[in-house]
Amino acid sequence: GVSLSTLTSYLVNEYVDYKTADGYAVLNINQMRSTHTTIVLFEGSDSRNSTEDHVDTSQWYAPFDVAHGLVWSTMLKDITPARHGDCSNYLYADGHSETVSMPTFSSWVQQDIAHKTNFARPTK
Repeated sequence: GVSLSTLTSYLVNEYVDYKTADGYAVLNINQMRSTHTTIVLFEGSDSRNSTEDHVDTSQWYAPFDVAHGLVWSTMLKDITPARHGDCSNYLYADGHSETVSMPTFSSWVQQDIAHKTNFARPTK
């Protein structure tokens, strides 16, 4: 049989769909400064629960995960950055889609860890 989790491959970035505990959510597109860099949809992981409709982006860089090298495994529970071989597709708030390679995605993660940032957060 077909898993329900593979029937819907795109998940919403929680920063544009939910009021996050860290206060970085922007739920109104008119309040986003950089719609061309804000990812709205990610390609979901096949291992996620089929009832999940969003990506827990605010949890990706939890202090415990950063300290113990678990950031990547936490992300892979939500998304698949290599859905199409070496890349995945992303939809941005300005309406354009982009194919991002795994090395580029990985470099974003490494920069975030080094600078205590989160590329998934919209700019207010």
